[in-house]
Amino acid sequence: MVGGAFVAWHYHRLGLTLSHYDARGHLIVARRIADSITPGWQQIGAVWLPLPHLLNAIPVQFDLFYRTGASAVAISIVSYAIAAGAIGWILLMLTSSVPAAAAGAAVFALNPNVLYLQSTPMTEPLLLATTTAAVAMLIAWCQEALPPPLRFGEPRRSSRESHASGGGTGCQGVGIAFALACLTRYEAWPVTISALVAAAALVTIAWRIRDVETAVFASLATLLLVSPTLHPWYLLWILPFAARARNVAFLYLCSAVVLSYALLYPVPGLPRSAVYALEYVPFAALLVLPAFHGTSRGVIRHRAMN
Repeated sequence: MVGGAFVAWHYHRLGLTLSHYDARGHLIVARRIADSITPGWQQIGAVWLPLPHLLNAIPVQFDLFYRTGASAVAISIVSYAIAAGAIGWILLMLTSSVPAAAAGAAVFALNPNVLYLQSTPMTEPLLLATTTAAVAMLIAWCQEALPPPLRFGEPRRSSRESHASGGGTGCQGVGIAFALACLTRYEAWPVTISALVAAAALVTIAWRIRDVETAVFASLATLLLVSPTLHPWYLLWILPFAARARNVAFLYLCSAVVLSYALLYPVPGLPRSAVYALEYVPFAALLVLPAFHGTSRGVIRHRAMN
């Protein structure tokens, strides 16, 4: 936070704190909740969601904070620190590597765009803080919900210890964190839906097949199949992992990415439904067939033994 405050002071000296029109708009909306011709709850949010303005509603009643945006900038600086810490926490849980966690947090914290945003009364820093914290808490919950042999990184405690110490509150905390994110900006809504779907699929599939790597791929596949507006090129980062795991389904999906351009640049005689079918039907089939083949082999082996 010290570094964020120093950068915020730098931009304040340059006169750039309130240079964006929305930065001033957020201060006005927060102020008029109590100071306007028609004060009241009806003034909360306007076209924006209410949480950022509620947090700043009392401080901004002081002229110093209203004219400079200092209180809203303080919220942004704290949000910036929370987001950086949450990113480090996520990487530490996934890799058990302190250098990796520090490097990942530094990549975010030293981004010039982020450094400027956290120096303004904009609502994006609070969005980053709430979503990254919520995702980090969700990953921690998944880690406790997975069977002990399948937990990624270094498990913090066993399921029995988790329940004995009130592990249910962790689930409530995840819900509260995502709810706060959804009250901050609309971008948090698809993030929340995607994260919860992927987490539910990961835990469910991992308990059934007892293979966390396969469960991760299957949960990503579930997320893709239930999100028809999500194009495969968004997940091209999975290609090296799919190649390493020899996951035929995801290798096909990554190779079929070029078909998505037919949605942007329609091809005569090729309807959109055909494009989706060419992308996702073989992908779904390649996901299901190996499991069916494995089940069939198990039945045959069982009959042979009898």
